[in-house]
Amino acid sequence: VSKRWTSLYIDRASGKPAFALCAPLVNLTTKFTDWNGVSADENGLVGVACTGVFIEALSTVILASFTDLGASNPTGLGAFIVDRTSGLLVSAGTSKLDEYFDNETLTQVLAVESSNDLIRFASLVITSYTDSNDDVTTWPSDYTTVAWVQTNTTTYPSLKFEAYYISTLVLTVPGLVWDLVVVQEVDCPVNYYVDVDTLTCTECASPEYSYGGSAASCDACVAGYYLNKNGDCEVCPDGASCNDGDSSIATLDIDKGNWRLTQKT
Repeated sequence: VSKRWTSLYIDRASGKPAFALCAPLVNLTTKFTDWNGVSADENGLVGVACTGVFIEALSTVILASFTDLGASNPTGLGAFIVDRTSGLLVSAGTSKLDEYFDNETLTQVLAVESSNDLIRFASLVITSYTDSNDDVTTWPSDYTTVAWVQTNTTTYPSLKFEAYYISTLVLTVPGLVWDLVVVQEVDCPVNYYVDVDTLTCTECASPEYSYGGSAASCDACVAGYYLNKNGDCEVCPDGASCNDGDSSIATLDIDKGNWRLTQKT
């Protein structure tokens, strides 16, 4: 018999949620005889000793361990732990307990229903890869992906228009199977874009250009070129100037002494 973690419980003294780590007390030297007034069973087991770990303590560890997750996540808010079987939040890198635990009902919160926008967004992205008939409570296997948050959305009001790397790592110990989820902002250098196949920042091939950050493609052109209606970079036409690296057929600067019928020509 080895040590084993239990499911979440509420500590009577503090009223706080915690997990218990229990280990058997075995007397192998005086087997089948009394040991401090307690009789061991046929395996020498005389009892079980347990110690509790508050989920808020796990949150403190997460905060201290993940401190460089992007400009909008300076305190490690993008890291959290989920029970892999149930999809319930265990803890998160945030000082707000109610983002991963319901204090009113004293129950855990589903990751996909967290009040924290980043946790909820990442969890919905992850569970969209599950093979369990869209069962959002079932956590998939280890993987890493990249996803974008659209701007002007009421679904995730606190998140910007950015790309995020989302990775999971299964943590298995007797009694528990947890996933550590880390969400990090993508911040590619200028002239690089996010390659969703390699999950890396990839340099644009001239004359294509990108302003970096969370750019999903090289959607601009270097100076001397403009972006045509097909989305390709084309040499700036005679009678026009393409000096700012952000020229398109609609924004071409027409040189003095030249004209055109419409912004589409």
